[in-house]
Amino acid sequence: MRINEVEARVGITKKNIRFYEEEGLLTPARNAENGYRDYGETEIAVLQKIKLLRQLSVSLEDIRRLQLGQLSLQDCMSLQSSLLEARAHDLSQMQKICLLIAESKERISDMQVDVWQTQIAELERTGVRFMNVNNDQRKKMVAPTVITVILCALMVGAEILLAQDLFNSQTPPLLMLILLALPIAVIGGVIAALWTRFREIKGGEEDEASKY
Repeated sequence: MRINEVEARVGITKKNIRFYEEEGLLTPARNAENGYRDYGETEIAVLQKIKLLRQLSVSLEDIRRLQLGQLSLQDCMSLQSSLLEARAHDLSQMQKICLLIAESKERISDMQVDVWQTQIAELERTGVRFMNVNNDQRKKMVAPTVITVILCALMVGAEILLAQDLFNSQTPPLLMLILLALPIAVIGGVIAALWTRFREIKGGEEDEASKY
């Protein structure tokens, strides 16, 4: 069975399926003739279980422990129930703060930030967990951007050196143009890949795996 069929049957995207394979949660056999992954009913069953557990917000690590027999399903569900209960409590406290702010009829220009921050601090001391604002950073694009800049810089340097060498040689003009076009094509490809990555992250595709 090909991955397109698996995607249709289980309702998990190909990207997610590959992700679970990379995480070691799924190990399909390989077709001896062409080397392609060959999915069967066993893999379908594994993916259906993964999907169900992820829908219940069970962590990938706990799913891995379940598969290895290091954690029983009963213990896993009991632990998850406790975690969800704690999360529900945290969310209910956030909701109360939101309602209090709404009822105060304040405007953003005269919002009593200190008053609300004091209430949040008091709740945090009791164990309530609010959103960590330090996570509001676009860390996902730092590495791809840095790599793109470095590669482009290297290609520009190679282009300059190549141009100097070609102009001082007896290289035919057509061949010279082809050789000079290669680094430019690489730069264009790298920039295009980075742009595609920007669009994927903006669309939330990178986080698809966390939905299941």
